[in-house]
Amino acid sequence: MKRNICAIVLIAISLAAVNVLASCNKKAKKIYNVGVDVQTQFENDKVQIYIDDEQILDKQLTTNDVLGVCLPDGIVHKEIKEGKHKLKVVVNGSATKTEKFSLTEDVYIGVRYDRSSGDISYLFQKEKFMYD
Repeated sequence: MKRNICAIVLIAISLAAVNVLASCNKKAKKIYNVGVDVQTQFENDKVQIYIDDEQILDKQLTTNDVLGVCLPDGIVHKEIKEGKHKLKVVVNGSATKTEKFSLTEDVYIGVRYDRSSGDISYLFQKEKFMYD
C-alpha cells in the first residue's frame, strides 16, 4: 500500500515538473504598437475600425485637408501581441475593407477613402506618420 501511494505521488510530481518545464519552453509573445491613422477624403463619415474583431474606433470623422488626417479623433494606438492579425474598416456602414497582417514590429497604418468609388485602402509603414 505504501509503495502504491509513493508511486502515485512520484508520478504526480513528475507530471507537474514536466508541465512546468514545458511551459518555460514556450516563447513569450512580444507586444508591439499598432497605430491607425484615418487620413484622406473623409467628410463627416461614420468610421468603424476593428482589429481582430475588437472595435477600436467608432466615430464621425472629417479629414483636415491641410494636414491630410482626421484630427484629433482619427488617430488610434493599440498595443498588440506579435503574430497574425486582421484589420477591418467600415465607412458609413457600407464600404468595407478587411486585410490580414503579421505583426513582428511596430506598425503604422494609414486608412484612406476614395469618395468617388467608395474604395478603402491602407498604407502600412514602420514609422509614425508625420503631419505638418
